[in-house]
Amino acid sequence: QKIDMRITLLLLTLVSLCLSRKPDDNAEVADCGQLPADPNANNQAKNLLCYLKTHSFISGQTDVSDAEYVQNFTGRYPAIVAFDFYHYTDGDTSDTAKAINWTKTMNGIIAFQWHWKCPYGGDYWSPCNFKPDLNNPSSKLWANVNLIMSELKKIQDAGYPVLFRPLHESNNNFMWWTKSGYDGYKGLWQLLWNRAQAIGTHNLVWVFNGMASGQSTEMAWWYPGDNVADVISTDYFQSWSDYSKLQGIGHNKVVALSETFNQLNPATDPPFSTGVVWASRDWGNHGTVESWKVAMANPKTITIDMLPNMTMWM
Repeated sequence: QKIDMRITLLLLTLVSLCLSRKPDDNAEVADCGQLPADPNANNQAKNLLCYLKTHSFISGQTDVSDAEYVQNFTGRYPAIVAFDFYHYTDGDTSDTAKAINWTKTMNGIIAFQWHWKCPYGGDYWSPCNFKPDLNNPSSKLWANVNLIMSELKKIQDAGYPVLFRPLHESNNNFMWWTKSGYDGYKGLWQLLWNRAQAIGTHNLVWVFNGMASGQSTEMAWWYPGDNVADVISTDYFQSWSDYSKLQGIGHNKVVALSETFNQLNPATDPPFSTGVVWASRDWGNHGTVESWKVAMANPKTITIDMLPNMTMWM
């Protein structure tokens, strides 16, 4: 009887442990097929990368208010919300606290892009001669980068990982960081990477982004390298060939759709890890609402309620 009681207690303990966590809460990062480029990446970043590596059709939306809007007309809330560092160099850093509070409340995945205003004046599309300052620690260029890395570290200190998409749409020749060619672009990417390492910002999943097709230069020419990128992503994909092209660029790293007007349809579209819809202010006649309805009607679309408990990723 004593043996039976011990066995019963052991079984109850095992059942309790199984019920206390979701399957993906503490995924073995070494077993998912991809380790972070950052050798010092923390467990939050490692586990987020593994989650992306092992899942497809993770839904995302730019801006919290738009994510709530999507929930209103579909009944489901996107898993990712994308924030922007656009106003940070003007002194408004409020999205850091907003992102922390959002994920603390919602248990969603934070993404950040950076519509980086030229450090010397002008906007993100203005002419900007940054190359002379790549090795100048006292420059405005470095000051901007240090600011962003310090803000990302605040999110790290709060216990959360970030999908970080800097220098986006690399090969479209519109943003200032693309107008000096791919060598300058790669040098700027390396500066961001180096400053993250120096400041101790290790909660990032680094997203290299471009346009897989329809541009005058190949996206592969702009790729900064396997040792400084985790995810290879395109904006506004054109066909299935875009998906296979990204796989080739990143040597089978995670492949994603970082910006689009039409949410991925699991029934017909390539199995990108993520699909993040751009802000509703520009939806216009792109059929975005209908694409969201179709996607959210498919159980393969991953929404926020389907995510693992990321607070366990310690």
